[in-house]
Order: sequence, then structure tokens, then C-alpha cells
Amino acid sequence: GGGSYAVTVRPPGRATPPLPPGGTTGFACVPAGPFLLGEFRNPREPHYAWTTTFFLGVFEVTNGEYRRFLSAPDGWADRRSWSAAGWESRPGRTASTAGLGPGDPDYERFGKDDLPVVLVSWFEANAYARWLTRSAGRGRWLFRLPTEAEWEKAARGTSPRSYPWGD
Repeated sequence: GGGSYAVTVRPPGRATPPLPPGGTTGFACVPAGPFLLGEFRNPREPHYAWTTTFFLGVFEVTNGEYRRFLSAPDGWADRRSWSAAGWESRPGRTASTAGLGPGDPDYERFGKDDLPVVLVSWFEANAYARWLTRSAGRGRWLFRLPTEAEWEKAARGTSPRSYPWGD
């Protein structure tokens, strides 16, 4: 009663998620806690949200990392990587820049291994995360797409500013 509640906050463990196959950058720990979520220019939109501690990739998934998913026998072609709806909507070939090869005219500008992969659908990104859970998670780590609140907290931080660098 009394309108109060208790929250237990535990510090994150010392372990960090393993690198994706062929990956070179790691993950940043975003600590649990409240933050102001929403567009600050609209006075009725901002509200406090709470996230648990989570890890987020420091950089975007690269073409090289995504190509490993495309070529792995247990990756793109494996039904276990896909949700039921994702498998039903899965195209025969990816439209992502990771599908470009050195002979493609757009390869130099968009398809190199160290560039961020783009033109990935939500279903494809989800399939990649499910594959990472199986291939790198080792039964200990679950890879998934961030929620809207997690994405905003990681991008903005806990400061009540419109942008991380200020208003």
C-alpha cells in the first residue's frame, strides 16, 4: 500500500557479449535506469521510461559481418534464423548492400566489407540477430533488435536535451 514500490538494481556483470563472427567492434553497456523518452518540443509527449541494463553494438553491422550470415549454412538459408512471418516474406535474394560483389558497379561505394550494411528489412535484421544468438551466443547471450526506448536511451542518454550535443 501507500503508493510506493521498490526497485532492485543490480550492477552489470563483468562479461560482455562475444563479437559477431568476423566482427571487430564490441558492445557498449547502457545502464539500467530512468530517462525522459519522447519529443521534447511537444510538451505532452515526453514521459519517463525505465530500461534494464542492455548492450548495444558500438557501430552498425557491416557488410562483411552480414555476408557471413548470408553465406553460413545455418544463416540466411536456415529456417531457424527466421520468424514464421519473416520466412514467409523472405525474398529469394537479399536486397542489402551485403549482396553486392566486387563486379557490381555499386560495390566500391556501398558494398565493401567495412561499410555499414543497408537496405535490410526488419525481418532480415531479426533473422541476423537470431542467427547471432545461435552462432555466437553460446547459450548465454540473446541477440535481438533494441526496443524503441532502448534505442532512444542509447542515442540520447539520460540528459533532458533534444539531442546528445544539446538543444
